[in-house]
Amino acid sequence: MKMQKWLIKKKSEMEKDYISLVLFTVLSQTAAGSLILREILLHSAGNIRHSTDFRVLSLLFTGIIIAFAIGTAFLHLGKQSTSVYTLRNLRNSWLSREILFTIAFSLTVLLYWFNEKFLNLNSLSALLSLTGALSGAGLIISMSAIYMLPAVPSWNSPLTPVSFVITAFTGGLSVLLLLNPGYGTSLQRILMVILSFTILLSLVSSVFMFASVKETGILSVFLIRLATGLVALITIYLIYFKIIPNKIPALTVLLTTVLLTEMAGRVIFFLNYHKSGL
Repeated sequence: MKMQKWLIKKKSEMEKDYISLVLFTVLSQTAAGSLILREILLHSAGNIRHSTDFRVLSLLFTGIIIAFAIGTAFLHLGKQSTSVYTLRNLRNSWLSREILFTIAFSLTVLLYWFNEKFLNLNSLSALLSLTGALSGAGLIISMSAIYMLPAVPSWNSPLTPVSFVITAFTGGLSVLLLLNPGYGTSLQRILMVILSFTILLSLVSSVFMFASVKETGILSVFLIRLATGLVALITIYLIYFKIIPNKIPALTVLLTTVLLTEMAGRVIFFLNYHKSGL
């Protein structure tokens, strides 16, 4: 009886850890992608550059996403109070670098939002724009490197960083479309076309992972991923051709299905764990 209770407890802990990793990686990559794409748009589209509402709201939304991501990260830490000590190994540990980039990115988003909301200092905005883009890119790179383990051939491949970058840009594009800052219809349509391609690339990448997964029950996750991805593509099609209005309800459905698609893909990624020689 005691052994059975212990096994149930360990299974519960593993499931909690597993779910928290899926949420943390997808949400943090989405936050990083949304900020990087935001800065690209600000420097390429004049009407967005002068939209105060978009500048403030996009940073607020990104801050909320990264805050949720950090919250889920604490769920899989053994002792949250000692997590800061992992920063001592920046020279050799990609995990330490991931934590550093997460902190830098979060603080940058907070300061960037405060400046855009209250100060409006152009020089500070330029500095924070660069810092945010670099720390966001560093977060995605360090997160990818953590899973590039020689002992796990299924992870130690270019598909790992590629899939993480795809998640960042897919989630980021969906966030920016939801915020609907009032930029031109032509730019919106271009972003939707790009989003369609990133969703398709994401689905294709999961096919390669699915081919080597031996875990039972993975087929259901794979089918869920295909279904949510298809709903996202259909939503884009309906908005693009003005069959449904390009408003918050439809764009919320789009963001939700995109995130569910990426989370299902991340579940497949974590199930695709086969150590060499085992």
